[in-house]
Amino acid sequence: APGWYGQPAVGILIKNDNSGAPDGAGMITFFGDLYVYGDPCAWSTTRPDTPSTTVDELVAALTAQASRDATAPVDVTVNGHAGKSITLRVPDDAEFSECDDATFGSWGVPGPDPAPFRYHQDPGQIDTLWILDVDGTLAVIDMAYYEGTPQSDIDEMEAIVNSATFEAP
Repeated sequence: APGWYGQPAVGILIKNDNSGAPDGAGMITFFGDLYVYGDPCAWSTTRPDTPSTTVDELVAALTAQASRDATAPVDVTVNGHAGKSITLRVPDDAEFSECDDATFGSWGVPGPDPAPFRYHQDPGQIDTLWILDVDGTLAVIDMAYYEGTPQSDIDEMEAIVNSATFEAP
Protein backbone atom coordinates (compact mmCIF):
# COMPACT_ATOMS: atom_id res chain seq x y z
CA ALA A 1 0.00 0.00 0.00
CA PRO A 2 1.29 3.51 -0.67
CA GLY A 3 2.53 5.84 2.03
CA TRP A 4 4.24 3.28 4.28
CA TYR A 5 7.76 4.18 5.38
CA GLY A 6 10.31 2.67 7.72
CA GLN A 7 12.60 -0.29 7.89
CA PRO A 8 10.74 -3.37 6.63
CA ALA A 9 13.85 -5.53 7.04
CA VAL A 10 13.78 -4.91 10.81
CA GLY A 11 10.00 -4.93 11.05
CA ILE A 12 9.09 -1.24 11.39
CA LEU A 13 6.52 0.49 9.16
CA ILE A 14 4.88 3.89 9.67
CA LYS A 15 2.02 5.34 7.61
CA ASN A 16 2.80 8.74 6.07
CA ASP A 17 5.70 9.21 8.51
CA ASN A 18 3.16 9.71 11.35
CA SER A 19 2.85 7.22 14.20
CA GLY A 20 1.56 9.61 16.85
CA ALA A 21 -1.81 10.82 18.10
CA PRO A 22 -4.42 11.66 17.09
CA ASP A 23 -4.41 9.79 13.77
CA GLY A 24 -1.08 8.02 13.28
CA ALA A 25 -0.48 4.39 12.40
CA GLY A 26 2.50 2.10 12.61
CA MET A 27 3.59 -1.50 12.85
CA ILE A 28 6.50 -3.18 14.57
CA THR A 29 7.53 -6.80 15.00
CA PHE A 30 9.28 -8.54 17.88
CA PHE A 31 10.85 -12.00 18.09
CA GLY A 32 11.97 -13.99 21.11
CA ASP A 33 11.34 -14.03 24.84
CA LEU A 34 9.75 -10.92 26.35
CA TYR A 35 9.64 -9.59 29.93
CA VAL A 36 6.14 -8.16 30.40
CA TYR A 37 6.02 -5.50 33.10
CA GLY A 38 3.33 -5.85 35.77
CA ASP A 39 2.67 -2.12 35.43
CA PRO A 40 3.59 -0.30 32.18
CA CYS A 41 4.05 2.99 34.06
CA ALA A 42 6.09 1.50 36.93
CA TRP A 43 8.10 -0.83 34.71
CA SER A 44 11.41 -0.44 36.55
CA THR A 45 10.02 -2.20 39.64
CA THR A 46 7.59 -4.63 38.00
CA ARG A 47 9.82 -6.52 35.56
CA PRO A 48 9.32 -10.25 36.22
CA ASP A 49 12.23 -12.57 37.01
CA THR A 50 11.46 -14.76 34.01
CA PRO A 51 10.30 -13.87 30.50
CA SER A 52 7.22 -14.98 28.64
CA THR A 53 8.34 -17.65 26.19
CA THR A 54 5.05 -18.94 24.75
CA VAL A 55 1.93 -17.46 23.20
CA ASP A 56 -0.19 -18.35 26.23
CA GLU A 57 2.34 -16.94 28.72
CA LEU A 58 2.59 -13.66 26.82
CA VAL A 59 -1.18 -13.30 26.48
CA ALA A 60 -1.65 -14.01 30.20
CA ALA A 61 1.03 -11.49 31.22
CA LEU A 62 -0.32 -8.74 28.97
CA THR A 63 -3.92 -9.22 30.03
CA ALA A 64 -2.83 -9.01 33.69
CA GLN A 65 -1.00 -5.67 33.30
CA ALA A 66 -2.13 -2.84 35.54
CA SER A 67 -4.16 -0.10 33.84
CA ARG A 68 -4.76 -2.17 30.68
CA ASP A 69 -8.12 -3.55 29.56
CA ALA A 70 -7.13 -6.27 27.12
CA THR A 71 -9.72 -7.78 24.84
CA ALA A 72 -10.38 -11.51 25.09
CA PRO A 73 -7.80 -13.45 23.07
CA VAL A 74 -8.90 -14.70 19.66
CA ASP A 75 -7.27 -17.63 17.86
CA VAL A 76 -5.40 -16.54 14.72
CA THR A 77 -3.15 -18.02 12.05
CA VAL A 78 -0.62 -16.02 10.04
CA ASN A 79 1.32 -17.75 7.27
CA GLY A 80 0.44 -21.13 8.79
CA HIS A 81 1.62 -20.17 12.29
CA ALA A 82 -0.96 -20.39 15.06
CA GLY A 83 -1.36 -17.89 17.84
CA LYS A 84 -3.69 -15.42 19.49
CA SER A 85 -4.65 -11.81 18.93
CA ILE A 86 -5.49 -9.30 21.65
CA THR A 87 -5.99 -5.57 21.67
CA LEU A 88 -4.55 -3.33 24.40
CA ARG A 89 -5.09 0.36 24.97
CA VAL A 90 -2.96 2.94 26.72
CA PRO A 91 -5.36 4.73 29.09
CA ASP A 92 -6.57 8.07 27.74
CA ASP A 93 -5.57 9.69 31.05
CA ALA A 94 -2.09 8.14 31.26
CA GLU A 95 0.44 10.70 32.44
CA PHE A 96 3.69 9.57 30.84
CA SER A 97 5.60 12.23 32.81
CA GLU A 98 4.64 10.35 36.00
CA CYS A 99 5.96 7.00 34.67
CA ASP A 100 9.46 5.64 35.17
CA ASP A 101 11.74 7.69 32.89
CA ALA A 102 8.57 9.29 31.44
CA THR A 103 7.99 6.04 29.53
CA PHE A 104 4.87 3.86 29.35
CA GLY A 105 6.27 0.45 28.42
CA SER A 106 4.73 -2.95 27.79
CA TRP A 107 7.78 -5.22 27.73
CA GLY A 108 11.53 -5.56 27.75
CA VAL A 109 13.91 -8.05 26.20
CA PRO A 110 16.55 -10.34 27.72
CA GLY A 111 19.76 -8.64 28.75
CA PRO A 112 21.04 -6.29 31.41
CA ASP A 113 19.00 -3.25 30.28
CA PRO A 114 15.60 -3.36 32.03
CA ALA A 115 14.22 -0.44 29.99
CA PRO A 116 11.19 -1.05 27.81
CA PHE A 117 11.85 -2.36 24.33
CA ARG A 118 8.18 -1.76 23.50
CA TYR A 119 7.13 1.64 24.73
CA HIS A 120 4.17 3.72 23.61
CA GLN A 121 3.92 7.09 21.95
CA ASP A 122 0.81 8.70 23.43
CA PRO A 123 -2.19 8.19 25.75
CA GLY A 124 -5.08 6.51 23.93
CA GLN A 125 -2.78 4.44 21.72
CA ILE A 126 -4.39 1.17 20.65
CA ASP A 127 -2.23 -1.88 20.00
CA THR A 128 -3.66 -4.91 18.25
CA LEU A 129 -1.16 -7.73 18.73
CA TRP A 130 -0.82 -10.94 16.79
CA ILE A 131 1.17 -13.23 19.08
CA LEU A 132 2.42 -16.27 17.22
CA ASP A 133 4.50 -19.40 17.66
CA VAL A 134 6.85 -19.41 14.68
CA ASP A 135 8.60 -22.76 14.81
CA GLY A 136 9.10 -22.52 18.58
CA THR A 137 9.99 -18.82 18.63
CA LEU A 138 7.63 -16.21 20.04
CA ALA A 139 6.72 -13.62 17.38
CA VAL A 140 4.62 -10.50 17.93
CA ILE A 141 3.22 -8.26 15.22
CA ASP A 142 2.07 -5.00 16.85
CA MET A 143 -0.35 -2.82 14.91
CA ALA A 144 -0.50 0.59 16.67
CA TYR A 145 -3.10 3.26 15.98
CA TYR A 146 -5.56 5.69 17.58
CA GLU A 147 -9.30 6.42 17.62
CA GLY A 148 -8.65 9.09 14.96
CA THR A 149 -6.68 6.81 12.63
CA PRO A 150 -8.49 6.45 9.29
CA GLN A 151 -10.14 3.04 8.89
CA SER A 152 -8.37 2.68 5.54
CA ASP A 153 -4.98 2.78 7.35
CA ILE A 154 -6.16 0.14 9.84
CA ASP A 155 -7.41 -2.02 6.96
CA GLU A 156 -4.02 -1.69 5.23
CA MET A 157 -2.22 -2.79 8.41
CA GLU A 158 -4.50 -5.82 8.71
CA ALA A 159 -3.75 -6.71 5.08
CA ILE A 160 -0.02 -6.41 5.78
CA VAL A 161 -0.34 -8.73 8.79
CA ASN A 162 -2.35 -11.25 6.77
CA SER A 163 0.30 -11.22 4.03
CA ALA A 164 3.25 -11.68 6.42
CA THR A 165 5.72 -14.49 5.84
CA PHE A 166 8.46 -15.73 8.14
CA GLU A 167 11.94 -16.88 7.17
CA ALA A 168 14.81 -18.13 9.31
CA PRO A 169 17.70 -15.62 9.47
